[in-house]
Amino acid sequence: MESREAIFNLFAAYVHTVPLEELLAAVERAQRVLFKERRFIISVAYKWVVRLDYLLKSARKNKCDAKP
Repeated sequence: MESREAIFNLFAAYVHTVPLEELLAAVERAQRVLFKERRFIISVAYKWVVRLDYLLKSARKNKCDAKP
């Protein structure tokens, strides 16, 4: 808890030294970067899910085909 308060105090001190426009611009840049990273992670995860779904369906089909 103390480290969280220390980080908050450090951030508060930083905010008071930076002009508001610059702070807002930095926040907007960070949001854009995080959005792009999140989109990339989601697209990779989606591709893995699609691939896993394909493999599972193939395995089920092969198992059903193997039955006499």
